[in-house]
Amino acid sequence: MDVARDRKTGEIVSSDELLLLQNVDNQGYSCIGCSVKATPCSYTKHNKKRPYFRFDENIVHDVGCFIVEDKYRHFKSERRNIEGYPNSYPNKLVIKNEMIKKLSSISGKSLSKIGNNLNEKKHKSSFHSYSVNTLFPIIKTYLHTRKEYRSILQLNIPEIIGENYSEVIWSLPNEIKPLVKKIRYSKIYLPKPYILTDDILEINLLQGKWENNKFVKLYKLLIDIKKWSVNKIEYITRQIESAINEHNEETMKNVYAFFIGNQYDSERLEVITIDKYNFFVV
Repeated sequence: MDVARDRKTGEIVSSDELLLLQNVDNQGYSCIGCSVKATPCSYTKHNKKRPYFRFDENIVHDVGCFIVEDKYRHFKSERRNIEGYPNSYPNKLVIKNEMIKKLSSISGKSLSKIGNNLNEKKHKSSFHSYSVNTLFPIIKTYLHTRKEYRSILQLNIPEIIGENYSEVIWSLPNEIKPLVKKIRYSKIYLPKPYILTDDILEINLLQGKWENNKFVKLYKLLIDIKKWSVNKIEYITRQIESAINEHNEETMKNVYAFFIGNQYDSERLEVITIDKYNFFVV
């Protein structure tokens, strides 16, 4: 499972948030659809696999749990189209002010308004939709949803134009230019995906300006880490390393970065700054 419910706060958390916690409570999570325990896994530094939640083997979920309904609906939909698609999914990103999550509740506040009054968009719920704090479950949903269905999945993110997965999540263009703010994605430059110093984490991308199959100028992501804790830095670098390990296991697999960022320097539009942990690599 990619998400679970924090039993102390009632908040839905994604498994990648385990990397941001100073302490992980192994008894502190449950299924998002019922009271069954969800165990956090693969979140320590020595784990190469990405964090996830699991249920005990042969566990029986509570009656009416929509996670069970989702699995049944998915099983049937592989054979024919049925009423009720899509299943439960994240339809809102709540951007936190805090960079390190604690075991106690943190109130969600949007980024300050930039230009248009976009963070006043009405949040519409559908089926068993839910809010999340990081990009991870949103991107997993995007990748696992067929292209023709992405436009029916509602998605509300502060400061971003668009109301569904198709309108909100866009590739970086093959040219350097001012960008409309979206969740953007691009292949990461391998074999040197990032440069880490005491002050800056710089992630090299493959989208940008190319001529005669040679790059002229490529986009790159810049993160000021001077005030970041080790947990926050490793939240980014472990994602990249995990994706590279998966890439090595599957030779045809590309490594992509998904992110929300800003172009602060009009003379260096290729530089996209990430201010928070709005970042996921797959």
